[in-house]
Amino acid sequence: MKLRDIVLAGLCAAALISGRAEAKCQMSRYFTLHAIVEGNQILIPGRLGGENVKFLFDTSFPASVVTGKTAKRLGLQLLDFMTSSARGLAGYTNTETQGGAIAPEFDLDGNTIRHALFAMFGNRDTFGGPDVAAVLGNDYWSQYEVDIDLAKGEINLLKAEDCDDVNLAYWTQDFNVVELYTANYQSRFQSELNGQKLMTILDSGSPFSSLTRRGASMAGPPLDTEIDADVWHPGQQATDLLSLTKLTYGLGTRMSANLVADGTVDPIYLDPTARTTVANFGSFKLDEEVIKPARFRIVPTPKAKAETGSLVGMRYFDYDVVLGVDFLLAHHVLIANNQHKLYFSYSGGKALQTVSK
Repeated sequence: MKLRDIVLAGLCAAALISGRAEAKCQMSRYFTLHAIVEGNQILIPGRLGGENVKFLFDTSFPASVVTGKTAKRLGLQLLDFMTSSARGLAGYTNTETQGGAIAPEFDLDGNTIRHALFAMFGNRDTFGGPDVAAVLGNDYWSQYEVDIDLAKGEINLLKAEDCDDVNLAYWTQDFNVVELYTANYQSRFQSELNGQKLMTILDSGSPFSSLTRRGASMAGPPLDTEIDADVWHPGQQATDLLSLTKLTYGLGTRMSANLVADGTVDPIYLDPTARTTVANFGSFKLDEEVIKPARFRIVPTPKAKAETGSLVGMRYFDYDVVLGVDFLLAHHVLIANNQHKLYFSYSGGKALQTVSK
């Protein structure tokens, strides 16, 4: 993929102040992707294996993923193809395909991407809608500064050079910024819920923002009684961070009852706190932006200890807040991977949505 020789002169003029560091800063654009939001999923059109498909835009999952059925149907090159059944690597009782798949090239909204490697897991056909063929994860997006403007339906992939100390929020002077900390190929940052500091992840694969049960306990009681949350698109492969981690690495709290060898229900499913609920909290603060009240889906706290055969260590689940597509719909966001910063500004609408009864 060739860097397009487009210097964002308007961007630099708005972002740079006088001074030597600012004068050296250059922001170049690789390309602009046209994003489609369907069912609170951010999708990018393209072609894979000769078919028109959509790719799920996922800023937090470490790898790009395709299901085994899709990889075979589209004729991708399969690597280390194998199956795993009861209590295998994925931790499921049904059979899951595992391995890798190579796409010699694919089209991403009119741009040719070559030699793409996908992790291959799962036995469903798609990741949501009938044409959502694959997840493009942080292994792809982390090489850019990712400018997300869903109000315009655009995702700009930029490259910053010599911009270490420069404000990159080119679209506004009224912005917020937080420092990013990288662990397990994911970027984390601090937020506050009811004054309690919590580790947070921006996950464009999660349709709605969520809070772990652990985080809810640390933040103190909600403003009202918790109510049960609706299940998002039952029967489809969920694409939130916890569900993808569960699918690929076999980590986390499984959400549907499985039977153990003697035919009884696995004890994990007898825990009444393992359900997903919705509740309002007093306030959520990210830098200087405050959301009152803050309505979150409360999800089971993922297991911190790796299960047998897992590929992920114990520190994978050190976050308690996931900001999803609902947050991105209400904000213009720039993930400045080169600076390890997240710039954002409120653009309108409800910042924390939920689907609830």
